[in-house]
Amino acid sequence: MSALRHAGSGGILETIEALRIDPHNLFVHRALRVLLGRSRHELEAIDAGTFVYAVVFAIEGVGLPLVPCWAEYLTLIVT
Repeated sequence: MSALRHAGSGGILETIEALRIDPHNLFVHRALRVLLGRSRHELEAIDAGTFVYAVVFAIEGVGLPLVPCWAEYLTLIVT
């Protein structure tokens, strides 16, 4: 993993260690290879999509206990 530290990974190694993920795991290496091979524009698009996904599920999570009627419809539409 020292190659990642010198490759300008921008804290990827520190994040992996903070999450207590085995840095020698095959799946971690595959995920890093896929993510590091993306352009900045593609990463921003993934970032925006993830944000929208999180907002929709946060609205569902708050809406179901408070106003179940519209939150149930939102849940049906999303799923």
